[in-house]
Amino acid sequence: MGQAPAVVHVPTSENVAFFKKIGLRYLGQAIAYTPVAFLKGLIKPGVEPVTDSEFISILSETIIAKLIKDTLDKKDLEVFQPYMKKNSRYCIVDMEAVKGIETFPGQYVSASKTLLLDKGNFQYEAVAISVYASREVFTPENGDAWKLAKYYALQGAALVTTLLEHPLVHFPYDAINAITKTAIPKEHILFRLLYPHTYLTLPLENAVLEGKNSIISDRTWLPYTLYPGPGPQLKELLVKGYMGIKNNDSYPPYSYPRGPRKALSTYDEYLSGYFDEVYKFVEEILKDLDRNDYYVKIWARYISQQVNGFPDQSEITKDDNLVRAVSVYIWTVSVNHSVDHYNYGTLNLRKVPMRLRQPPPSKKTKLWNLRKVNNWIDYGKYYMANKMFYQSLTVAPLMQSEYNFNEREEKALLSFRRCLTELDEKFTKENKNYMPLSKIGVSIQF
Repeated sequence: MGQAPAVVHVPTSENVAFFKKIGLRYLGQAIAYTPVAFLKGLIKPGVEPVTDSEFISILSETIIAKLIKDTLDKKDLEVFQPYMKKNSRYCIVDMEAVKGIETFPGQYVSASKTLLLDKGNFQYEAVAISVYASREVFTPENGDAWKLAKYYALQGAALVTTLLEHPLVHFPYDAINAITKTAIPKEHILFRLLYPHTYLTLPLENAVLEGKNSIISDRTWLPYTLYPGPGPQLKELLVKGYMGIKNNDSYPPYSYPRGPRKALSTYDEYLSGYFDEVYKFVEEILKDLDRNDYYVKIWARYISQQVNGFPDQSEITKDDNLVRAVSVYIWTVSVNHSVDHYNYGTLNLRKVPMRLRQPPPSKKTKLWNLRKVNNWIDYGKYYMANKMFYQSLTVAPLMQSEYNFNEREEKALLSFRRCLTELDEKFTKENKNYMPLSKIGVSIQF
């Protein structure tokens, strides 16, 4: 309850395809990599040092940059006002969502807020970290306490990214997937455009939410159940992501986006570049479609009843609402989702810990030996989860998708692919390429 509407009756044919394409891979990886993962943990347990420059790079140049907000609410100002200078711009990375998480014995989690000085051109400086469990604010002058506070901020970012922010790229789109396949005739252009972007998604989502062997199941003995507390209890973060957190501007209730968010990082800028190309492609494909088409309106009506903010049967006929709604879906389940996984899979597991065993800092804290901040089991589980679920393993690439288009539509598809290739080359030249174009999936398939 409180999560995005879930599709629970998944067709047998889709479950079979999922098992062949993904389930067997999971099984093989669990058998092959479990000994490797825990051996790595035994040889080198613990975390690695995180410099201030690395800390800000992780927060502002990776998937975690999605957590940066450029509006400080009343509570943020109350905490950080003494650390803010006049005529300077600030942003916040708010991990309040992890407040109250139940943890296993000997493990700790704390909500936190990190204040960033916005230096312009997507450049930031970490000014202070508020750690809720300590009821204290730490700055670089606090030595070991600051170092431990950074680990708590990064742990919070890992939890919020994987259990709150990224799930918003997954689950709200399932209703669109299912309704598209059941409410629109197969020959309809809207069906033909969207269908390739529904591949393997529903059984994958169902396995995550309801599967006995899910990464958020209560089977804590599984080698990849890495979270610091009971998995089912951590589903509360999914609720906070969808329903929002009251009186916290960093966590508004979910509403179907009308496009990418305002760019606050190179990561945002990269994703926005791809959205522009998807939008032009969808606009060309749907240019001859009557906005008052019966199936378009009934499709929008059904979806709007399930997905907050999706244009209803009346709104879908206005302005560019149809093109924008379809573009958001395609861009999200292909580019946005794939890049999130690919980038998260490149993070240093020893610098962005999911588990911490030293209690939250106080001003007098002395940082433990880093090999004891988490142990070999913690690392092994993190390694396995990363290998099996976080890293991207593309089954069906976007650049090879087939749409059953007519001649005009095929020309638009070829043009779309050329534009994507040029964009990929542009980002590569600018050293801003977060994922090879050839590895971007056509749908949510990992």
